[in-house]
Amino acid sequence: MVLALSACGAHKPASQSDKLLQVQQKSLASSVVQEHNNVTVIMPREKGKHNLVTAKKYVAAAKKELGKVTGQTQSKAAYVTFTGQKSARNFVHLQPVVSVYQRQKRATKLVARRQLASVNVDTQTGKAVTAGSLMRSQQQLKAINYHALAVAVAHKQYTDVQLTQARSITFMKNMAAQNFNLSSKYLTIFPAQNPLHIKAVKIPLTQIKGYLDRLYTVAEPNFGKEKVVALSFDDGPNPKTTPTVLKTLKQEHIKATFFMVGYEVAANPALARSVVQAGNEVGTHTFDHKNLAVLDPASAYAEVEQSANAMYHALGTLPLTLRPPYGAVNKAHDSTIPLPSIQWAVDSEDWRVHAPAPIIARINRTVYPGAIILMHDIHPQSVAALPQVIRTLKAKGYRFVTVNQLLGKYLLPEEQYFGAGDHRSI
Repeated sequence: MVLALSACGAHKPASQSDKLLQVQQKSLASSVVQEHNNVTVIMPREKGKHNLVTAKKYVAAAKKELGKVTGQTQSKAAYVTFTGQKSARNFVHLQPVVSVYQRQKRATKLVARRQLASVNVDTQTGKAVTAGSLMRSQQQLKAINYHALAVAVAHKQYTDVQLTQARSITFMKNMAAQNFNLSSKYLTIFPAQNPLHIKAVKIPLTQIKGYLDRLYTVAEPNFGKEKVVALSFDDGPNPKTTPTVLKTLKQEHIKATFFMVGYEVAANPALARSVVQAGNEVGTHTFDHKNLAVLDPASAYAEVEQSANAMYHALGTLPLTLRPPYGAVNKAHDSTIPLPSIQWAVDSEDWRVHAPAPIIARINRTVYPGAIILMHDIHPQSVAALPQVIRTLKAKGYRFVTVNQLLGKYLLPEEQYFGAGDHRSI
């Protein structure tokens, strides 16, 4: 239904509603004109059912914009229009705009235009779609926001100052947030105004789908009776030992996960890149390998942030996982760290010995399907033991995967992971 525009003063542009309605109907076929004195809201509507928004707040916003334009009231008119983009399920993403027109010397001119906050609506119910419509927990929201940060800064060559600015950006403020659009392939977040002028962050659903548990069911990996383990290495990269580890992994056709210490990454950026270029996964092991559990929350966060910055400068991306040194965690500060903690189930204790044999024996004695194995790529004895460790486990029927392949992609902050199906809150 379209209501004819009634004049409110001799100078109100009588045909403007029809023109704007025609434009809006290109993306929102069912729209209806509602007039409120010299404000007109062209309401998006679910055909034959209900309006998708209420006019009241948009009338108020339009009046505010009218007040900014000088001139007689009769010479001005404001229009609120919407563009719509279909989202996943029955959702539609609406972008409202206020346009102010004024009669000037017998011609009607557009004198002001302002984009208002976008909204998401369920077309079937007419209710707003918020972050809470997508996910259930604050941990999931924190994970989404960190992924948004990682996507926003990736390969931008930002300085440390700019990275700090990026971390201060409000992506999705809380469960009531509506500043996003969900398509079949992406979650696009429109962050608040920020010094880096980041206007939209487009996150592939493949990175975050498991967090959107109100919409999707994504199970943890299930290997059935297959025997899989994940090799992980801490404390590198070390120019004397890491290259040999990489050579062994290549010869054995397996990938591993490296938890890197920030100061080593800063000293050996090319070597850090070679780890990734070989197809391995990487995570942070803090900057100075400090025990986070005994630090105050701000210092613990700084250890992780500084290490993440070092990895960003070397690799172009932020790390998505953390291995806390010594496996030490602390609820007080882990609530401020937006990364999942990756622990281990099999400890090679390669730092205790000076020969490969005890390392090989301990891993063989304690390994089981689904375990994360802890080694270090900085000890000569570990490097020497690695080929036999791999061959012995292969002979027992084990297959090697990375940590993310073992656990799944959708890991949560404030959670620690020991192996397949074995995780618990910090």
